[in-house]
Amino acid sequence: MTERDVGSDGGRDIATPHAPGSSVGQTSVAKSAAADLGRKISEDVQSLKETVGDDVAAATDAAKQMASRQKNVIAEKLGGVAAAMEKVANELENGNQRDIGRLTRTLGASVHGLSEQIKDQDVGQVARTAENYGRQQPLAFLGMAALAGFAASRFLMASAGRQSQTGPTDDKGAAGQRHLGGRSTEDRPNG
Repeated sequence: MTERDVGSDGGRDIATPHAPGSSVGQTSVAKSAAADLGRKISEDVQSLKETVGDDVAAATDAAKQMASRQKNVIAEKLGGVAAAMEKVANELENGNQRDIGRLTRTLGASVHGLSEQIKDQDVGQVARTAENYGRQQPLAFLGMAALAGFAASRFLMASAGRQSQTGPTDDKGAAGQRHLGGRSTEDRPNG
């Protein structure tokens, strides 16, 4: 550290050290501290990278395991759909709608084949199988999409029905909201 004195030589700054030799000692100490700090930061960054890498690997493994379980559940559900289609096909063929029964049986066999393929494949292959299945069996694929859409709409309608039965969820309840002209009584100015 230095102090600057304005001397008598025309107002030029002249640097004068605080103590002789202390500037050099402080500089080397500062450089050493900076180098130590740099090494410590580098070690901490490396440790953080390893920790994050381990956490990401663990999360990836958990996601793959969950996807595999869900894939197996989907395969089982498709197997159930195929069995139901087989029963419907039997009833239609025994009745007076043999052509529709044969078509339903073909669709059921196709869905059963898809469920077996899904069981034997990893998650990435399942997506490719579904895409190929849609190309090879468009009627069955559309039928399954329609069934899925029907099931989803039934689920949503049932959920909406349950929400309307429970009523409002705010603290005031239904009686606390008297609306006049689009505003509740609490929002109206006095007078």
